[in-house]
Amino acid sequence: MSSAPDPASTYGAHANPDLLARIPLDARAVLDVGCGAGALGAAFRRRNPAARLLGIEPAPALRAHAATHYDEVSGEDIESVPPRLDAGSLDALIFGDVLEHLEDPWAVLRRDRALLSERGVILI
Repeated sequence: MSSAPDPASTYGAHANPDLLARIPLDARAVLDVGCGAGALGAAFRRRNPAARLLGIEPAPALRAHAATHYDEVSGEDIESVPPRLDAGSLDALIFGDVLEHLEDPWAVLRRDRALLSERGVILI
């Protein structure tokens, strides 16, 4: 009998301190691609409660857990479906443990860099 992963002890259950430290403290909108269980979003929410936190996570059990920390979490395949966001709307675009799993990470980065504000950062 197979069971869903326990979000408390699986991918994204603990915030990556290096990534967390590099998210601009005054970020208004953050997209965390591959957000897992959402610990990074939860940790940043404590630092900046006003930020709009968005996540992408394909695993349903992890996505459901992350949704408790993010304003929105979708399950699209980042390579096939671009984020439905306006150009210039993000202050941080996070690819914590994602790019190495993509067929063409450079294409995703080229496409999605337009989502960044003038002061926006990509964190990898």
